Amino acid sequence: MPLKCSADTARAVRLLKQYQSNLTSPEEQALKTSVGKVSSILGSQLFQALLGKLVLKKRVFRNFSL
Repeated sequence: MPLKCSADTARAVRLLKQYQSNLTSPEEQALKTSVGKVSSILGSQLFQALLGKLVLKKRVFRNFSL
């Protein structure tokens, strides 16, 4: 599952960057900056590591409930 989460995150980053590139008017600059920050966070190694730990914990707890 971590591989799928990583692929899902990479897809989300691609879509956010695509959306960000469409924000061109001066009124959209604050949104463009925010979208850039979010895509940067989602693409970071720290976020990927935390996401991997979350997925691992979910698997462990799911196995205990069986």
